[in-house]
Amino acid sequence: MEWNREILLEKAGDIKRAQLSLREIISHGQDQFLDNPYLRGAAKYELIVAIEAAISICNHINAKIGSRTPETYSDCFLLLVQNKIIKPDLGNRLSDMARFRNLLVHVYSKVDDERVYQIIMENLPDLEELIKEVGLD
Repeated sequence: MEWNREILLEKAGDIKRAQLSLREIISHGQDQFLDNPYLRGAAKYELIVAIEAAISICNHINAKIGSRTPETYSDCFLLLVQNKIIKPDLGNRLSDMARFRNLLVHVYSKVDDERVYQIIMENLPDLEELIKEVGLD
């Protein structure tokens, strides 16, 4: 079955827009980020948007491949690795990002804001890499 490129491109666009916002947010520096509840809130929202879009891409591809249904959002990326759609190291990093998304959504009161900043600084390129590896760049 063929992937619905239009859906995938829409989700890739969501990731790119969220990345732009996140880069703007962290451009203020870590101290201002940690001191400003509005920057922290915006960053968490944009991270959720970006990770959700990546999960949507992942679920769409896995559904079209016809392999087993992922048990969790984090498992979705590992299934892409298993099906040789993305590289193992990227799959592991995205799987970790999906687990962090669960914290943002379900255990938001315990999210470490320094960790949010670190993820934005270190892991945004992983989302870009996903877009490239599935041919949406």
